[in-house]
Amino acid sequence: LPAKAYKAAIDFLENCRKQQHGEEKCVSKTGWVGKYLLLLENALVMEASSQLHATALTAMLAVAAEYSSVYGEMYVSRYNTLLMRFVSHIDGGAREAAAKLLGILVSSSGTMMGGDKLILPMLETVRGETKPKFEELDGSITALGFLTAMNDKNNAIIIAKVEPALHAILKTG
Repeated sequence: LPAKAYKAAIDFLENCRKQQHGEEKCVSKTGWVGKYLLLLENALVMEASSQLHATALTAMLAVAAEYSSVYGEMYVSRYNTLLMRFVSHIDGGAREAAAKLLGILVSSSGTMMGGDKLILPMLETVRGETKPKFEELDGSITALGFLTAMNDKNNAIIIAKVEPALHAILKTG
């Protein structure tokens, strides 16, 4: 589908989803939620417009917030290939949605999947170990914030790694 048609389809399906709230029959990876998430994922190809990315990520966020267990089951092993590239997206809404989706993924999986692989690139960006673009810095700070906020308080892995970086941000900000 062309980008405008895909965006219109997502908008239409989001309206349908909101109207059907509470009438779900099959909420699973193989049910409508899983199929809808796959449709949204297909809009996240690199060739798509940033507006389509933002629309698809925002819709995915709405579904993930409501059906976090299905979302977690589908994406816990693929967060790196799918979400990490959108943390530094040019569109601010897409960056924020990707950061929130990472936070929901951590909280729904109950584990810090990939631990260092997930947060080290963002920590390096925040610490200034590389010369980041604004989008990379903004996305990394936002993602680290959501990962910390959504993290299970009993799981100290992310807190121990992120807390020094967040304090450094507050001191320099």
